[in-house]
Amino acid sequence: MKATRLLIIAVVMIQSVGIAWAQQTVLEVDATRAPMGILHAHLVFPVSPGPMKIAYPKWIPGEHAPTGPINQVIRLVFTAGGQQLSWQRDELEPFVFHLDVPGGMKKLEADLDFACEIDVEGFTVAVCSSQNELVLNWNLVAIYSPSVASDQNMFSASLRLPKGWRFGTPLMVEREDEGLIQFRPVSLKTLVDSPVIAGEHFLTFPLGGENPAQMDLIAEDEQALQPSADQKIRFAKLVAEAEALFAGSRYPLYHMQLSLGDQINHYTLEHFESSENRLPNQGLKDPRVLLTSGSLMPHEYVHSWNGKYRPPVGLDNPTFLDPVHGSLLWVYEGLTDYLGNILAARSGIWTPEQFLAGHRRGFNG
Repeated sequence: MKATRLLIIAVVMIQSVGIAWAQQTVLEVDATRAPMGILHAHLVFPVSPGPMKIAYPKWIPGEHAPTGPINQVIRLVFTAGGQQLSWQRDELEPFVFHLDVPGGMKKLEADLDFACEIDVEGFTVAVCSSQNELVLNWNLVAIYSPSVASDQNMFSASLRLPKGWRFGTPLMVEREDEGLIQFRPVSLKTLVDSPVIAGEHFLTFPLGGENPAQMDLIAEDEQALQPSADQKIRFAKLVAEAEALFAGSRYPLYHMQLSLGDQINHYTLEHFESSENRLPNQGLKDPRVLLTSGSLMPHEYVHSWNGKYRPPVGLDNPTFLDPVHGSLLWVYEGLTDYLGNILAARSGIWTPEQFLAGHRRGFNG
């Protein structure tokens, strides 16, 4: 009887997985025009006939604010059965679109174009490409049904890059074929938490660790893409010191991403299995940059434990339309800033004297 019950449970689980796979959203991103600042996305949603809401990500994890760059969406078209559908923006929530799915339709298709901002100042993910670099945060091009929690909303994503470009991402690759990368299906939450950096000039090297970590780098030219031997040692020591501090890692593999460029150096953002960091193109060559920005990568790395593995209450919203509550930001960001500064010194990115001088001035988190 016990074996029979186990068999029934197994069958139900397999059927549930099959249903989830059948209901996943397909997201195909064409970034071949990234050097021009244009990203194109084609999406296919499983649907039923009738009224439907589609949303664009509004509250972006790690930004703690309704900063989804919807103003950079320059084209949005819905179709079903080969016919274009009319849609209406919500009167109170501009991140939501209403449409009616015709009878007999089982899938809804959407085409979206996103224009990366170029040569602007400020903390914004919308600065996402240059002539030979791309930093793809998937929330730029992903629309979704807000009726499903982000951690239950399955997406099958693929990405087409310009010829010859290489990439780094924590997403698992299912297959590659002539510039098209197909990733394994993940939840929308995981997808948005898994950026891709890609470029004509790309380098990766291991950082060690209990569960391995690696550095992924892109730059505007090959000369800038050459960390020194000492820098590699310090980045590896950062991993070792963090694991000692937190009694091990919580991720299977970590991608410490660093984009070097004078056109896209306006943003850093933490993720569970990666961090997306940006410095000027000569950021690894100019000691002044590492002095003033030396705690950035340790800070974002600490977030893998504090903020991602263990998010404070109110800062892990069920969908990207739900506002976050910032009463515990002092834990999410304040504690992380403190520990990031400590690790910058312990790893050798800062000298003890530089750490103490920063402490006397008051660190800028």
